[in-house]
Amino acid sequence: MNKYNNYLALGLLGLIAGCSDQVENTSTLVPIVQVKTLTPYSLEHEDTTLYYPAVLEARDRAELSFRAGGKVISLYVSEGDLVKQGQLLAELEPSDFQLNVKNTYASFAAIDQQFTRSHRLVKQGMLAQSQFDEITARRRFAKAEYELAKLRLSFSQLIAPRDGVISRVHVERHENVKTGQPIVNIHDSENIDVTLQVADQVIAHIPHGIDKKSVRAQVKIGSEGLHEANLKEFTSEKNHQTAAYRVTLSMPIPNDVHLFDGMSAEVLTDFTYKGHSPFMTTIPIESVVIPDGYPPHPDNKFVWTLSDSNLVQLKQVKGNQLNHHQLLVTSGLESNETVITGGMGRLRDGMLVKPMRSEAKQ
Repeated sequence: MNKYNNYLALGLLGLIAGCSDQVENTSTLVPIVQVKTLTPYSLEHEDTTLYYPAVLEARDRAELSFRAGGKVISLYVSEGDLVKQGQLLAELEPSDFQLNVKNTYASFAAIDQQFTRSHRLVKQGMLAQSQFDEITARRRFAKAEYELAKLRLSFSQLIAPRDGVISRVHVERHENVKTGQPIVNIHDSENIDVTLQVADQVIAHIPHGIDKKSVRAQVKIGSEGLHEANLKEFTSEKNHQTAAYRVTLSMPIPNDVHLFDGMSAEVLTDFTYKGHSPFMTTIPIESVVIPDGYPPHPDNKFVWTLSDSNLVQLKQVKGNQLNHHQLLVTSGLESNETVITGGMGRLRDGMLVKPMRSEAKQ
């Protein structure tokens, strides 16, 4: 009986020891996670060229008009003419304006003579100061009327405000026009704008504060060759109809090519630029998390990263959804950094994990 009891006691001790080992192994179990090592996006791809339909738009286009109404007696330009700043483009019948100048000058000349005589008389005490003050006021008013008449006479001439090309003439000679009615259109003759609509992930390629002239693209117009263009501007609000952003490029007009407003074009670009390129990468959508305490918001994007010692850290990132599977990260991560893409259920900052590498979708 004692021998049986000894065997039983040894068996219980072994069972207890086994349970203890199992508890110890469970408490030191290291979570296994899937990871991805980050590589630059787009700039390492063999073919990063994007193609966009575009439209040419005249640069610095303006409708010129008279600041007075009347009959057009002279048109000195035709559509397509190159003009210089200060060049006379058209004239109104000036007779009424000239007559007004003569009349106001006559009134001013009369009161000016009276002012000269009165000035001597008031000094001699032969004219009351109040009467002289009244003559002075009348002279000031007459001079203002004369100056205004001369200004209105200048309104009968239409002058080119800058160098450019006349793209359209709206009126004919001997036609009566109103104040502000368009007479001719003028625009830049040396440069032209190229407008296109692009998605938000392309806008994300353009860093804040970048020299716009350093962002370049190529423009193809018809059967002509490729022409270099630079970024001029882009909107910061989406077009609600196209769900895209309007980008405007600027390019010089080649001497041997006729380019006009409204012509179709094609833009070839990867929106690369001279100088330092910021790191951008793609990560699987499922690797993006929203920690507890953060409301759902486009800016609240976080990922778990893995250090060389296999410790996890939560980082906030910025980017745009590239497709149904990927997020294009434009800020918050660095090249060769490791991101956790699976097994993120119960992670916390500083936790030790065991990485299991797998190929992520590109």
